[in-house]
Amino acid sequence: MRRLVRAGWTALSSSCSKQVAAAEDAAGALFRRQVTRGVASPAVAAAEETASKGAAAAVMFVPSAVCACLAYWQYERMRWKEDLIAARERVANTDPVDIFSLDQPAEYDKVSVTGRFLHEYSLYVGPRPRSVPGQGIRPGYLVITPLVAADRKGVVLVNRGWVPADWKADAQAQAAKTIQEREVREAAAKADKDKAAVTAPAAAPSKGGWFGRSKDAAKPAAAAAPAAARKPELVTVMGVIQPDEEPNQFMPANAPDSDEFHYIQREQMARTLGLPADTPLVLVVTTDQTAAVPVQQRSPLEQSRAAALGGSEDAAAASYPAPKHVGDLVRFTTMPADHRNYALIWATLCVVLAAMGRTAVTKPLRGPRIVDYEADARAAWGKSHNAL
Repeated sequence: MRRLVRAGWTALSSSCSKQVAAAEDAAGALFRRQVTRGVASPAVAAAEETASKGAAAAVMFVPSAVCACLAYWQYERMRWKEDLIAARERVANTDPVDIFSLDQPAEYDKVSVTGRFLHEYSLYVGPRPRSVPGQGIRPGYLVITPLVAADRKGVVLVNRGWVPADWKADAQAQAAKTIQEREVREAAAKADKDKAAVTAPAAAPSKGGWFGRSKDAAKPAAAAAPAAARKPELVTVMGVIQPDEEPNQFMPANAPDSDEFHYIQREQMARTLGLPADTPLVLVVTTDQTAAVPVQQRSPLEQSRAAALGGSEDAAAASYPAPKHVGDLVRFTTMPADHRNYALIWATLCVVLAAMGRTAVTKPLRGPRIVDYEADARAAWGKSHNAL
């Protein structure tokens, strides 16, 4: 019996000793870990804190730097737009000069040219929807017509303005008719010329005078000339040198082979008409207030009401092509005041994000620590040892 009790007591003592040793090892490891983190290695802790602050600063101050760049970009856009408007206003207040007196006309130079339009060779750019008073938003196009100078100095392309789609259809039908009539006249003139060339040798030996016939009587009778086409009237166009348009990513490409243009590209249009690539393009401008595009367009409901009340008068008073108003040259979708507002918004965001980043780096929100000081670590180790 005593042997059994002694054996059991020995086993119990051995088990308790193992548990105490395991507890001591665990407490020692905890103590060493906490001391290493919080107390035993201040250099390592300082390095970790510096690294964490650097990462936080990079994360928090990058958005602030991006906002600062955007604010400066909007400021530069505002200055550029102000200079552009001032330059165009100076050009608008100057007198026009003959376009052929300029060696290399610059963009938006005010020019004039006198000549005759070749309406049958007009090109159309579009579609370009536009709000028409009393008629709502209508589809339309910009009409580009070549003009031959009266003194035969050259040819220029003229952007005469906006026309509705039905006007374009009628003009194209009239152009096709004009070209067909011209081809008929040219064919008749060529046939008469060939006929005269065939009959001329037979009449040549007859010199007249023998039977009382004069020399003039021996000549063949001249063929009747075909009906001459009506010569276009002489006009004087005043406008500015128009630059090419920059298409956006959603605009389809031009198809010069089929006379399909979605945006203005001067060289393509000139080649389509068989003109030199450096043919200038003149944008017709007017001071008529009815040609100005309103800044705030009416709603479709207001436009329908206006059309019901007085649409016929507005339609009758409309004259096409509708040229661009001179005030539209200094009017943009985004004006300098808009760029200034955008710059202020980005600058405000830059300051706010910078303040938030500084607060996050200098005064971070920390969670509760398990062990903060060396005394707390030793007390925790002692409590764990006594508990065992």
